[in-house]
Amino acid sequence: SASAPPTEATAPKVPATAPPPGPKGAFGVQVGAFGSAPNSEAAKKRLESMGYSVALVRSGNATKVIARGFSDRASAERALQSIRAGGYPAAFVLPLE
Repeated sequence: SASAPPTEATAPKVPATAPPPGPKGAFGVQVGAFGSAPNSEAAKKRLESMGYSVALVRSGNATKVIARGFSDRASAERALQSIRAGGYPAAFVLPLE
């Protein structure tokens, strides 16, 4: 309202020290990029059965399957070991935007 001090209107809603918003986490583990929808869906279902949140990301003619929700690289690296042991030896950690 017009009676509010101008500092209230310009004050940030979140403290400057707060981490940037990222409900899904800052890191992911890409398990593969598949050219066929059934293969990417199968990998997604398998990862979900292992307890991971999974995103399918279209990239050209392939669909990347990414386990996500890791707040830092260390937690993504721990998941990477489990995912590799679960049948995805070429999986790797990547930062998410």
